[in-house]
Amino acid sequence: MKLLEMKLTDFKGCREAVFKFGNMNVVSGRNGIGKTTLLDAHMWLWTNRDSTLTINPDIRPDDGRECIPGVEETIELDNGSTITVAKTQKKSVSKPKNGGQPKVSLTNSFFINSVAKTERDFKSDLESRGINTEKILVLSNLDMFLGQKKDEVRKELFKMTHSLSDRDVARVTSGCENIVSLLETYKIEEISAMNKASTKKAQEQIEAIPNQIIGLEKAKVDIDVAEQELLKASLIREVEAIEQELSSLSDGDSKKLQIQADINDLFLKFSTMKRNAENELAERRNLYTAEITKARIEKSRIEQELDSKKRILLKTERDISFYEEDLNDSREKYTYLMEKEFDESTLNAIKAEKFDESTLVCPTCGQELPVDKQRQLVQDFADSRQARIKAEEEKREQFWKDLNRELENCTNRGNLAHEKLKEAKEKKIACEKDIASLNQEIEKAVSKISALEEEGKAIPQTVDLSGNKEYISLQSEIADKQKELDSISEPGTYRMEKEAELKEKKQQLAHCEALIAQFQNNIRIDGQIEALQDSLLTYEQTKADSQRILDQLDQISKRKNELLTDEINSHFSIVRWVLFKYLKNGNYDEDCIPQVYDSRKNEWHTIGSSANTALEVMGKVDILNGLQKFYGQQFPIFLDGAECLDDKSKKLVSSDSQMIFLQVSNDDELKVEEMA
Repeated sequence: MKLLEMKLTDFKGCREAVFKFGNMNVVSGRNGIGKTTLLDAHMWLWTNRDSTLTINPDIRPDDGRECIPGVEETIELDNGSTITVAKTQKKSVSKPKNGGQPKVSLTNSFFINSVAKTERDFKSDLESRGINTEKILVLSNLDMFLGQKKDEVRKELFKMTHSLSDRDVARVTSGCENIVSLLETYKIEEISAMNKASTKKAQEQIEAIPNQIIGLEKAKVDIDVAEQELLKASLIREVEAIEQELSSLSDGDSKKLQIQADINDLFLKFSTMKRNAENELAERRNLYTAEITKARIEKSRIEQELDSKKRILLKTERDISFYEEDLNDSREKYTYLMEKEFDESTLNAIKAEKFDESTLVCPTCGQELPVDKQRQLVQDFADSRQARIKAEEEKREQFWKDLNRELENCTNRGNLAHEKLKEAKEKKIACEKDIASLNQEIEKAVSKISALEEEGKAIPQTVDLSGNKEYISLQSEIADKQKELDSISEPGTYRMEKEAELKEKKQQLAHCEALIAQFQNNIRIDGQIEALQDSLLTYEQTKADSQRILDQLDQISKRKNELLTDEINSHFSIVRWVLFKYLKNGNYDEDCIPQVYDSRKNEWHTIGSSANTALEVMGKVDILNGLQKFYGQQFPIFLDGAECLDDKSKKLVSSDSQMIFLQVSNDDELKVEEMA
């Protein structure tokens, strides 16, 4: 599609004007004279937006006069025919109701060759003539395509490749057999979401469970339950025997009973002190057990990190192999291309052709043809020969142009492979250093665990109170009371002794039963700890399995980008798309960065960042060219702010489509001129 003529009527600040266009055009004039108005008019006609991409823009004159703004364009279609396309806007104001404000409505009308159309029929008619109105905006506006979200740009670019499903990519990616079967049921983004959720949940539990185990370990007590059960049975028999014997004795003396009661109280303090000391000893052992458990968990964490680094190292080694292969392929292809030559035999044969003089004689009568006829034959031969020579020379020129482009693409591919190979090798060295460091950390963790276990063994198994002053004092006091008791020879002495013995046995029995009850709690705690340890192993395995699948998804994504990047970039001349990158932590991430090639410096520059103005414009135009060729649509390309480009730069902006440069000048009149 080519814009031949544009007619504006009451459009913004333009009352009525007609502008004619050629292939390469420069629209110039001072600021505010109406250059951007031409772009606004073109955009409004085809997309219902203006140059700022505002939908339903205000196109009516600022003076508020009643009029019907309109834009009419005469365009040449790809088949060489011409049509006139127009759009107008009518304003209507309804009467206010109940003293309110009047309602203003704007109605757009559409025309093709002066025939009124509804908007739907307008688009349908243009579609039948080969103009895809839905694609005009992204295929003719320099900023619309790149202004989309990264995922939308990638989606559009991947339409430019042959159909290649995620399952197809998984089949040709080593180590991704599990993903192939999963893709029979789920989409790749669903697989990723499910496994990310599983990894997150597993990690939360892996961090929480060790603290739960430590808390349970602290709640346990150190008891020999078999010994306590035997002691309990023995004490029950002794208590029953003493009670039976006491039932047959008469009441004893109260004084002796009081002394015996005092002795019993002292023995109770004595046993309580010993029990407290035993509990403190058990608490020390529990603390060491908890520290050992914590150290083992830390060792497990380091081992997991080591396993992760080993997976990254394995992936990096595969990358190195891939880039080395890609680099070798590029070198072989470059050598092959350098040896190619254009076959000029046909061209030389045409140049060597001579006019056949026999054709100037009539084959029927043998007489020479009329002079005019002879001249015509000679001229036809010369024209035909010259046309065929020109065609062959154009083929030769195209051959060298295509070859140079292939060499350039091959060089760029090789350079990229070389850069990526260097990055991968550096990454491998860093990863190997990390692995060595983690191995050292594991050795330290093992040493720490061994040291803690040895320290734990040094803790006494039984309580020694021989140096405790209070303990010794109680023993002495009990001995004194016992002497006093023994010095009393009154009736009832035997009964008092038996009652004291009974009380002591019952106290021992109560203490024994309390210890057994604590051990039952130990069994319950051990069951909880075992269940938590099993859960920890399950979550660690779940995390490892999910991470493995996520790693495979990264490999598939990377492989897909690698397979399709070259195919996408083949649609563009000086622009390449960087569709993936590596992060500092070694992970792989999708991207969408357009870069334009600076042939003078042999460098790639990012559009919108490091590229200068001329390079950026040439890159954007190249993107539009590639998209237009892919979709088989050619639309005029308006370039606003073209005063930043000199004449040489304008001519370097290569496009098969019609170019219209809008630039500021000192002229008081708006000029539309075709570039030579």
